[in-house]
Amino acid sequence: MDNLILQAIGNDAVESINKIKKNKEFLSKLIRDLGQVYTMYVTNQDDMNSTSFNIARYSTSLATMHFTATEKGITFKTRLLGYRECSTKAWELGWIIDKYDTCEGDSNFMSETINPHGWVKVVLNFTDTSANLLDIIRDITRMMDAEKFAKRF
Repeated sequence: MDNLILQAIGNDAVESINKIKKNKEFLSKLIRDLGQVYTMYVTNQDDMNSTSFNIARYSTSLATMHFTATEKGITFKTRLLGYRECSTKAWELGWIIDKYDTCEGDSNFMSETINPHGWVKVVLNFTDTSANLLDIIRDITRMMDAEKFAKRF
């Protein structure tokens, strides 16, 4: 017997649910793959029109990185503290602002002082078919390294 609820809500709603499920499945695989390289604590929450995966460094800390799967695709969000340019390359975050127009630095980060330091709001949108998918994943791992997520060996 078919699902009576799905029959009752109509084709448009079912199509939307299936798109979200597809994006959630891809995101679940991506997070499993990240979990094979990094020690991280993941929580998942399904909402009305999306599902979110929140990632923390420790079991007792707040989530700092967030993935959300919607009908339209996947969004990665985080906030990083660092320098736009400095002598220690691992602390530099200016590359994020230069590379992605969806990322922005606060006024301190964007100031013209020597070694500008501040917060960067990171927002990356992608799907499993994005042309630059591996590049985006590489940049997410780069951010995880900057945030000092422990690696699994």
